Amino acid sequence: MTLGERYRVVSTLARGGTSIVYLCDDLRLPGARWAVKVADPTGLGPGASCAELFDREAELLAGLAHPALPRLVDRFQHEGLPALVLEVLPGETLAERLSRGPLPRIEGLRLARTLIELLERLHAQSVLLGDLSPANLILSPDGRIRLVDLGLARRGPGPVAGGTPGFTAPEAAVRAEPASDVYSLAALLRSCGLQADLQPFLAARPNDRPSLETLRRNLRGRARADASIPGTAVAAALVLLALSILSLTAALQAPSPAAEPPSGAAWRALQAGDRARAAGLARALLERDPTDPEARILLQNASLTGPARHLALVVPVTGPEAPEGKAFLQGAALAQEQSPQPLYLQVCDDGGQVQRAMSWVEELGRDERVPCVLGPTNSERSLAVEWVAARAGIPVLSLAASHPGAWQSNGWLFTVGVPFEPRVAPLARDFRARGFQRGFLLYDPQQVMARDLAFSLKSELGPVRELTCPTQTRDFGALVSTLVKERADGVFFVAAPGSYLGEFAVELRRAGSQAALYSNVAGYDEGLHRAGGQALEGLRLSESFTPRAERPEVRSFVTRFEELFPGCEPGRSAAQAFDAVRLASEPRDRAGLRERWQHLGRDLPAYPGVSGAVSTGRMPENVRVYLMEVRSGREELLREDPEPARADVHQDR
Repeated sequence: MTLGERYRVVSTLARGGTSIVYLCDDLRLPGARWAVKVADPTGLGPGASCAELFDREAELLAGLAHPALPRLVDRFQHEGLPALVLEVLPGETLAERLSRGPLPRIEGLRLARTLIELLERLHAQSVLLGDLSPANLILSPDGRIRLVDLGLARRGPGPVAGGTPGFTAPEAAVRAEPASDVYSLAALLRSCGLQADLQPFLAARPNDRPSLETLRRNLRGRARADASIPGTAVAAALVLLALSILSLTAALQAPSPAAEPPSGAAWRALQAGDRARAAGLARALLERDPTDPEARILLQNASLTGPARHLALVVPVTGPEAPEGKAFLQGAALAQEQSPQPLYLQVCDDGGQVQRAMSWVEELGRDERVPCVLGPTNSERSLAVEWVAARAGIPVLSLAASHPGAWQSNGWLFTVGVPFEPRVAPLARDFRARGFQRGFLLYDPQQVMARDLAFSLKSELGPVRELTCPTQTRDFGALVSTLVKERADGVFFVAAPGSYLGEFAVELRRAGSQAALYSNVAGYDEGLHRAGGQALEGLRLSESFTPRAERPEVRSFVTRFEELFPGCEPGRSAAQAFDAVRLASEPRDRAGLRERWQHLGRDLPAYPGVSGAVSTGRMPENVRVYLMEVRSGREELLREDPEPARADVHQDR
């Protein structure tokens, strides 16, 4: 392929959110090679323009001379898309380097100093970087650090249309400012394993973050302290450090202690090869609770006598999110039952904890029987395991991640989830249309999806006040007190776990508040209804799945689900887990699954799952959304909004 009738493509160097970078030979200058960056509009955020982004990047590169920035050589149009010609920068990306482990301290400090100086130079010229992540930095063989993507940079404060999840400041989508780059740099240094107090620079609010100069002083002070330690003290410290590392490594490699679920004895019997005992214990569990999916999975595992495909599910079996985990396992158990080939499902309890999820991915990566990891069950944990999956060489298919980062990953993280913005937009419009005078927006600032979605929703909800609440503690006293005191009439709770939202609703009603409740929590959630009961009456939800859809595959799924788990109605969680198991059941190894999932919905048709059109290769464009309201303990369909064009899905066999 030749670009601009001059640059012959040799290979693809990188693929980012808004561009593809090719290594090209120059046909007019034999022997010369360039990096040609061509716009890719499929990754653009709403309101963004390829031409604007590339014009801005070209202007900045032409006007900024800095050793950490690439040199702009040429620009042209390729098939109507803007393209930039840049010098080729040898080396590897920081993301590739980090896949082998954290940077040594000296390298981390050198990286920090270079980037602090670069950001200060840019900010002095009113330039905001907007996107600073491991994928955007090249480490050259001679030790130089180069920034290779200014696609989201801008002059002066304003919105940034995109950014890398986990490295982009929460306010950047609305208004990026110098403090937003400080946040990105701190997140980057943290990902490098730099041992420094970076938490103040990651504050949720821009005004709470210290300056770049403060960060420089902090790092300089630590470097001096390290250099001033006497040799004998260094030796002693190294011994202590080694012991600490051993302890930490053990903690990272094995899940932290958690209460053993009732199924523990059955799993131990199964692992010991005592299938009869495992089956007996599983039947006893089913007698106590016929809706127990883990017991059903155990029973099906114990019945296997020959070779079987081994799949692992990382879900919360214990802890506050256990009711949500049960819904996912119910869908997985049904997929196991209906699989045309023998399936062995391993249930790995992450307890709803990021570190335990990371530990499981690390451990499963060493098990050659396991072709992939199914889970985790939320965006926060899914994004956290991405680099672990890359290091372990095992693809991860999240059961529910809806953060855009799940589709913009390093090629090891995928999801059967649905992007949260199109799923929540009708709910936000409904909230605004009701004209609440004292509306409140609630979210957990420590949860990636909740924080990012709150910032993007704020302008859509109308005038609202923000309240933050850590969902790990479940202490609603101060939160409910504020809502009652302020006479809240509308409350939009972003991305709350189902059981948490149910408990909150009970406390709010008990305190006398009749505020209308909204949330994008997963509907048809047993944990939600068990915890909330009558307090959920009137709660409005938006869903991408309803068990009352008329599609034949949905009706078949719902009918068998209700037979298998009497008294339960399947929701999106169960449907997505069902689809994930079916996708992972295909007879492919790790490389085959990874390749297929990279193209599914991009170069291959989306998978027609019971949860909708599953697109793991790119964010789905057509999302069918149902607006629901809880009435008498169940979700009733208010309307389908909006009415999207039907996705072009075909069975890919």
